[in-house]
Order: sequence, then C-alpha cells, then structure tokens
Amino acid sequence: MRNVDADPVFEIKPWANSKWYAGLLLMGVFFLYRGIKLGFSLLQVWHFPILPSILCIDYLLLGVGLMKRKYWARMLAFVSSPFIFLFTLFLLQKYPRAAHRSSVYVLAVMAVATFIYLLIPQVEEEFAQGRPPVKRRDNLAPPPRQIPLTLKLSAICGNKFMLMSWLSIGFVFCGIAYMLRKAGVCVERGMPMGFAAVWLSLWLFFLGVIGYMAGRLTHWILSSDLRLLEQGMLSLAILKSQKKIDLRHGGGPLFHLVFEYEVNGKKFHTWMDTPYAVRLLDETKEPIIYDPQKPGNSLLLDELPAHVELDDTGNLKHRYPFMGFVYLMIPFGTLVCMTYITLR
Repeated sequence: MRNVDADPVFEIKPWANSKWYAGLLLMGVFFLYRGIKLGFSLLQVWHFPILPSILCIDYLLLGVGLMKRKYWARMLAFVSSPFIFLFTLFLLQKYPRAAHRSSVYVLAVMAVATFIYLLIPQVEEEFAQGRPPVKRRDNLAPPPRQIPLTLKLSAICGNKFMLMSWLSIGFVFCGIAYMLRKAGVCVERGMPMGFAAVWLSLWLFFLGVIGYMAGRLTHWILSSDLRLLEQGMLSLAILKSQKKIDLRHGGGPLFHLVFEYEVNGKKFHTWMDTPYAVRLLDETKEPIIYDPQKPGNSLLLDELPAHVELDDTGNLKHRYPFMGFVYLMIPFGTLVCMTYITLR
C-alpha cells in the first residue's frame, strides 16, 4: 500500500483545475466560430473543395471537443495545429495583400497557442475523464529491445527542454528578422552585399545554436532514457514521500516525489521535481526501468513525454504513435517560420 502523506493536492480528481478551463473554452469558441464561418461561406456558393471542407469539419470538431474537454479533441488538436499553422503560412504567401490577412495571422497564432497550451500538465488533467484506461505494463520482454521510431521521436522531440529551446529560438529569430526588415535590411534580388552578409550571419549564428542545442540534448536523451528503454529491466516503484513546493515568483507549484524500488533484495530510491504529478500517481505501483549494471540508474515510464505501453510480445510501444511525428513538427515548423520570414 502506498506510503503517502494526506495531502489533498494528490487526489486525482477529474476536472480539478477548473481555472485552466477558461483557456480551453476560449479556444473552443474560436475554432467553433471559424468552422461556422467557413461552413457558411461554402454553403453560400454551394461549392465544397476538399481542403476547405476538411478544415471546416476539423474546426467544428475542435470547437465542440475542446469545450467539452474530450480527450480525442486534445489528440486532434495536436495533429491539426501544426498543419493549420503551415496552411496559414501558405495563405499568407499566396495572398500577401488579401483583406483577410489579419484573420489569418490570428488563426496562425491560435494554432500555435493551442498546441502549447495543451502541453501544460494542468491542462492535460482537464481531460482526465476521457483518458483511456492504463493497460498492464508488467510483462516486459528481455533486452535488447527494439524501440519504435514514434517512441524515439516522442522521447527526443517531445522532451520539454527540447520543445522550449526550439520555440525560444524561433521567437528570437523571428523577432530579430522582423526588426531587420523594418529597418530596410530585406532579402531580395539585387540586395547590397552588406545586407546579404547580415542575413547570412544571422542564419549561421542560429543554425549553430540549433545544431549545438539539438545535438547535446539528443545525445543526453539517447544515452540515458533510450538506453534504459532498450537495455533496462523492469521493476515496480512505490511512492514513499511527497512534498508540495510553492514557488515564490508565480506559476504553479512543484511536487517533490520520492519513489522506492527493489532489485535483488536491495532497495533503491529515485526522486523528481515535477509540476505534474497525476501520471506518476495514477497506479499503486509505477513501472520503472533500471540499468541492470547500475540499478540506481532508473527511469519511471510515466516520466517520458509519451504514453508508454507494452504490446503482446512485451515490447515497448507508444499508445498514440502519431504524437512522435506531431512533436517532430515543432523543429520543422520553426525552420519553416525562419525561412518564411527571411524570404517573404
């Protein structure tokens, strides 16, 4: 039985963080409005091209689903947001002087905001009632195991440090590029060599930062998390202690969790500070992977930015395989934005 303190913050209550629902309601209303508006325009001309029709249905489903906090709507938003964002860039490029330019900007911002907002741990808790049940994870196949590509992509591209690094680099680059364009330093045919040197230097600097950051983080994840998934052994960890840490400078609280697991009769402990404790507390015994050569080196499966399950053969898999490619859209979308604001 769990040895936990009587702290009500760790009781898993569906829809407990109702203050976060305001953002979901706003996004739901926005997408519902966009769907109704697009659907009405299609009905007026009685013409239903494939792409606008799909977008209309997508907006309507997102609007209703997010407002009702349906888990499938959260998954649909993850898949749709990158494509909606790229589609708006296409519209801006194809119709640079169109009257609807401002509304397209709003749509692009809302697509990015929706993706980021749904990644916030407290927001994921809002969808607790619709979350699929956790499957058994106690029959892990012996090492070495093959890790699916989608799980690797989720572990690498979905890592919170990787996500924040890509987004930060994209915003900083776009901000600098916008100021350069406002100052008249534009990329165009026949531009002065000095202007070309400025833009080339900007690109080389940010590509260097991106390459170094992505390389270091990827190496760290590959040598730690993925190595444990491929070579580690399975054990079960029990929560031994928990502590709520209230941050002084705003933001949500952190939870200090200490887990205990046993290997060959010897007990080991692992701990973490996390703003999101629900996934780590939804089972009496949490599955943990440890290094057989160094049992103190371990990884709780629910620490990963992926819902890890086991298939019938005991190999690891991602409950939502498409999420690996959705996470991959973040670096891809960042590079697309950088290229667009450079060349537009």
